[in-house]
Amino acid sequence: MRRRLLGLCAALALAAPVRPEGLPAPPGVFAFRTFGSGQGLSNLSVNALTQDSHGFLWVGTEDGLFRLDGAQMRRFGTGEGLPDTYIESFGLGAAADGGVWVVTRKGAVLFRNGRFLPPSALGAAGWDGKPGIALARGGVILNDGRNRRALLGDDGRPQPLPGLPEVRGMTSAWRSQDGRDLLVLVAGRLYRCLDGAWSSRDLAPAMKGNQICVLGDRRGRIWVRSERSLVRLAAIDAAIEDLSGRLELSMSNTGCLVEDAQGRVWTNTAGSLAWYDDAGAGLLSEANGLPQGGANVLLVDREN
Repeated sequence: MRRRLLGLCAALALAAPVRPEGLPAPPGVFAFRTFGSGQGLSNLSVNALTQDSHGFLWVGTEDGLFRLDGAQMRRFGTGEGLPDTYIESFGLGAAADGGVWVVTRKGAVLFRNGRFLPPSALGAAGWDGKPGIALARGGVILNDGRNRRALLGDDGRPQPLPGLPEVRGMTSAWRSQDGRDLLVLVAGRLYRCLDGAWSSRDLAPAMKGNQICVLGDRRGRIWVRSERSLVRLAAIDAAIEDLSGRLELSMSNTGCLVEDAQGRVWTNTAGSLAWYDDAGAGLLSEANGLPQGGANVLLVDREN
């Protein structure tokens, strides 16, 4: 599948709230800067995005890892130390000190000080080559091959996750900046570890399609996106609020949820981007300058 690379930056602050029951496009046309083969992005099948603590944009594709160095993309592959050139969905996460966690089809590595380090080089023996997903705020959750999982932080220490079931199907995870709150989607069920206490809930009856993304916002609410649904919960045991409305949510397996500096939550739809806040909701579409084709992966640019 061909995927377009889109970054969410300062233009988001210009979108005005609209009525919750209708989602017209906000006024204004915004400028989108695009990157392609002319800028060194030789593969446009983008699976993941992240921004390191130095402000560099990283792009994970089906054939290579790319970093934006000024106006050009630099490619990293197996020759530079990656275990594989296929970067998984939700396979990039920013680590401390400018590092970046990278999850490939052949395991996870940490890019630090110009080198790709496997877990064993960080002192985590037995975790090299294991599948998993990256967390946006540092660390990865890896599967040991027997469906038992551990969270590897930036220090490389594996932390057991006893509240997760030993079954396949981990699709997305989110962790709060202070590390107290962890949300994980496993086999269609939402799991939460808040201050060390585990709880879970089956959201499948309330959602259409496979659950593919989870987010905790700054107010402590939980957002879950499936292929054709978007729901929000004040707590894991609270009433489920269906926000899908009249949106035609995209059928992508890399549907994303991000929160911008104004507290709005964004997700990709079929050919547009939708945002939600306490005042309402809105769409960013081709009428606002969004490149045709929509987006599969979203990132809020902290540098703008």
